[in-house]
Amino acid sequence: MQWTLEAEDGPRRVNHAAVSVQDRYVFSFGGFYSGDEYSSLEKMDVHIFDLDLLKWTKLKTPTIEDDDYDFVPFMRYGHTASVIGDKIYIFGGCNNRYVACNTLFCFDTTTFRWSTPEVSGSIPPACDGHSACVIGEKIYLFGGFEERGGYHLQSECFSKDVYVLDVKTMKWTHPHVFGEPASWRDFHTATAVGKYMYIFGGRGDVLGEIHSNQEIYDNQIIVFDTETYTWQWLVTKGLSPIGRRSHTAVSYGRCIYIFGGYNGLEQQHYGDILKFDTDARQWSKVVVPGKYPCPRRRHCCCLVGGKAVIFGGSSPFHGQGAQGEEENSLQDHNDLYVLDLNPTLKTLCKLAVVKHKLYNELLPRMLKRELAVMFPKTSTGRIHSPTLLSQG
Repeated sequence: MQWTLEAEDGPRRVNHAAVSVQDRYVFSFGGFYSGDEYSSLEKMDVHIFDLDLLKWTKLKTPTIEDDDYDFVPFMRYGHTASVIGDKIYIFGGCNNRYVACNTLFCFDTTTFRWSTPEVSGSIPPACDGHSACVIGEKIYLFGGFEERGGYHLQSECFSKDVYVLDVKTMKWTHPHVFGEPASWRDFHTATAVGKYMYIFGGRGDVLGEIHSNQEIYDNQIIVFDTETYTWQWLVTKGLSPIGRRSHTAVSYGRCIYIFGGYNGLEQQHYGDILKFDTDARQWSKVVVPGKYPCPRRRHCCCLVGGKAVIFGGSSPFHGQGAQGEEENSLQDHNDLYVLDLNPTLKTLCKLAVVKHKLYNELLPRMLKRELAVMFPKTSTGRIHSPTLLSQG
């Protein structure tokens, strides 16, 4: 395992949603960013990162003249993105007017066009901070912070419900579940390994579904069997991880890798990598060589092939202009890091060439091209990151 790339100049985002496509691209949707230019009344933007070319591209946002303009969601954060085939489904989220919705949006990765599919069944309430997990051709939603009563809010509460969307029939179900569910929470992670959905972390409240600002941070692994609709609380071995929210998790093989997050009781951001072996039911902490991200939360992480791509998020800011408590003294990031979970010998050799400043003029032309893409240099010789491209 090795950190292999750092890139800057991407979209500056927190609480955005992203998925990987074709084992090459990362599609990132919306999110929040500080500054007067952010407006929740704008249509959602879409950015694509090409892992082969190591470049960001911002897609043209539809205008009122475009046929799909009315189907494009407004900017939001705390939403989820789920990819099945060539379609990406966006659900939930809210904006700085704190208006959540429960409309399902669909983005076609072949035409770059939006739609709002007609759905039926038990549609989930408007929410944000929930999780979405794809297993087969179904999307499993869990938890989040619900707004019950539509746009004229009647109540707000944490959730521990499971909703399932079958994309073949576009029907939502709210199944009866067995066993003790994972507790009420938001900004947790749900990770698919086989037929199981593994829930970790998130923010809850001592009063259960009520949000009383008496936060709790669960550090247990709870598993949902998507065939029997049964919950199971695991007895695990190894270290006892610190509970956190707004972290990320990806599965590789039979293991789950968790990065970052925040614990409000400790007022602590994390930059560690936790590994959970689902077969051995064992936790461990992984130390990885290479340049790695600073501790952060509200970032995204996508598995592209055998590489975990981490980008965006927020972290404490103590420089000039920092104000108030840590919760309010944050800086938003536009950087990107690649964690290669199973680097090839070729990758390790290219990293060694750069690290030790080895003479490379005798390398094959193709290798020199790959090095130039991975590590372009400015006129001063400093390793520089890819720049953000804009289309249209």
